[in-house]
Amino acid sequence: MIISLCLLLSLMARADFHWNRPQSQFITTCAVPNGATEYIDFEGAVRAGKSTPCAAKLARYAVRYPGIHMAAARWTQDALDAQIKPLWRSVAQQRGLELQWHGEEQYDEIVGTGSRVYLRAIHASEDTQRYSKLAGLTLAILWIDQPEEISNDDEDVILAYVPARLSQVGYPHEVWFTPNPVGNDHWVAQWFPLEEARPHYHIIQTSIYDNRHILGDAYIADMEERHPEGTAFRMRFVDGKRGLGMAGNPVYAGYFTRHMRVEGGRIPWHVRTVEYDRRFPIYEGWDFGYSHPAVLWTQHINGQWRVLAEHLGTNVGVDEFADAAVELRGRLFPTAFRFESVCDPAGFARGAGLQGTVVELFQSKGVIFADYDTVKGYNHPATEYGAIQSTMKLLRATTQNKPALVVHPDCKNFALGMEAGYIWSDRQYAGTLGSVKTPDKKRDTEYNHLQDCWLYTLLRFGSAAVSVEQQQKLAARYERQQLKDAQKDRGESFAWASRRTGRGGYG
Repeated sequence: MIISLCLLLSLMARADFHWNRPQSQFITTCAVPNGATEYIDFEGAVRAGKSTPCAAKLARYAVRYPGIHMAAARWTQDALDAQIKPLWRSVAQQRGLELQWHGEEQYDEIVGTGSRVYLRAIHASEDTQRYSKLAGLTLAILWIDQPEEISNDDEDVILAYVPARLSQVGYPHEVWFTPNPVGNDHWVAQWFPLEEARPHYHIIQTSIYDNRHILGDAYIADMEERHPEGTAFRMRFVDGKRGLGMAGNPVYAGYFTRHMRVEGGRIPWHVRTVEYDRRFPIYEGWDFGYSHPAVLWTQHINGQWRVLAEHLGTNVGVDEFADAAVELRGRLFPTAFRFESVCDPAGFARGAGLQGTVVELFQSKGVIFADYDTVKGYNHPATEYGAIQSTMKLLRATTQNKPALVVHPDCKNFALGMEAGYIWSDRQYAGTLGSVKTPDKKRDTEYNHLQDCWLYTLLRFGSAAVSVEQQQKLAARYERQQLKDAQKDRGESFAWASRRTGRGGYG
């Protein structure tokens, strides 16, 4: 159907929206008819203005390409009805488009152009209908709003539609995603990696600052106050940066805080610069695996746990990860006199492709692990829950007017996990002493693995941590020995440094 020239000129003459830079970039990133499919990830902060330009682009294409078939989708029907439908129809009305709803096939027809905009949820309530919501459609444009709601386990639903449904001949083919910031492991982040430019894949990022002319200065100032620099939700609600996906119920909500409010402002609290003390052992907790192997280095000094450094791998073999971690350990702690290590019990099992166990591989590189049998049931839900409860007590405790658990600012992933990325599962474990909560293990994120490193460390060494009085005696003894060695002009190691009593304790 050919639209009349008068109608086209009338629609084009209407005043357009005031688009900011990211919105304009999205509007003008276009495919060509019969050309390659263009994939656009227009992601950013909550209320940064991502959905409105999508609705406007639908209206523009409905006029520019008479007869085009497009779809606007959300994961759930409730979200579609509450947000996408009213937004699209409001924008269409502002553009002077007359719509006719076809309820049986769930699309708005643009009267006078023959174009269609299907409005459908893509989550099916029955597994037998998992791929049915967009089945049979012949589309040119597919817009999926807030795809961060779609978990990695449900990515197959998207793969069933993209690019299979984009088959309308003679029209430009485009796929639009408009997520709030996603986690680095989310399938959207895998489709659109920030560090790798791929042909026909476009990443457009936006923050609330780009939408200042709509939100206003007061709103932005309030958001900055509620979400200071460095906090987890600052990325999601203000800056629009990746790193924290859809948060559930954070495990340490109400316990972990980056800043403490005091009279006159804020002071750093659980996140603050801390140094390692070469007089005392450095504990290292290891968690293995291919997707996110991790290690966390900590110390316990004067009643305070110090999280000193982290190292996280991404899709890397255990041998390569071990080399990188040991090399980093040497650079970070060149004068440490001893490391004491603990790991995931899986490290003592024989891994595929290895001559021995993972632990044996690490020990060949100088990482010596504590006795595996010292602590039973590292990964048992009740044991894990008990370690989490102990961590909560530490987060509420103080020692010498300082927090009993502090995290170095460079431990960004660990801090984000403590703040919001490490979340509870919906399930509970029914044990002999009653039901206990369990962290969400389905989310194979960078946050979970570092948290496991911490729990292994606390379970193995926490009960044997040296008291303040013992540490003060050790420190004084160290200083005396250092002075004595200097006077004798010799650099031999101290015999006392290798003596141990109990599990991780020192005599």
